[in-house]
Amino acid sequence: MMLFRGGRGGAAHICLGITETMQFIHFEVTAGPANTIAVSINRQANVMLLDGPNFQRYRRGQAFRYQGGNYRQSPVLLRAPSQGDYHVVVDTGGYRGRLSAEVKVA
Repeated sequence: MMLFRGGRGGAAHICLGITETMQFIHFEVTAGPANTIAVSINRQANVMLLDGPNFQRYRRGQAFRYQGGNYRQSPVLLRAPSQGDYHVVVDTGGYRGRLSAEVKVA
């Protein structure tokens, strides 16, 4: 079972991708190079910052580009390459267990 919790900076959504096992936490944020996107996680997880087209590729199971990676500790600090709307995606990378995340943009 996964626990999904949103925080400041975006609303959390439970989304299912191509397969029923593709569960992830999704936040929508507006940020730029001057902003820090801080993602807090309660366990090891993949944390990714994607633009709109790459988020759609991620959801379809296609190759996509992102900033981020697999992290064991938080906060994970990310920066958007340019001003705009982005998607922060947090998933367990296929591992089972509870996952919660919170995003703050400063």
